[in-house]
Amino acid sequence: MKSANLRISLSRHIKQEIFPVKAVDTTAAGDTFTGYFIAARVGGKSVKEGLRRASIASALAVSREGAVPSIPTKEEVDQAERRGFV
Repeated sequence: MKSANLRISLSRHIKQEIFPVKAVDTTAAGDTFTGYFIAARVGGKSVKEGLRRASIASALAVSREGAVPSIPTKEEVDQAERRGFV
């Protein structure tokens, strides 16, 4: 399975598994991931929680067509997170 990986330092590495979806359009995947990760960190979430939330958001984004229209709302990400996404 593929994953998102973040090296914090030489001794600390965090891995977040992806959420498999049928990719329709990857146009906004990176922007969505980055935006949700930064928002999570600014909101006080840990790096690990931020990676999970960003992964959920970008999985939702690639399952839809378009750039801006594919970016999920906070409520959509919250709902996907609550139900365990898959």
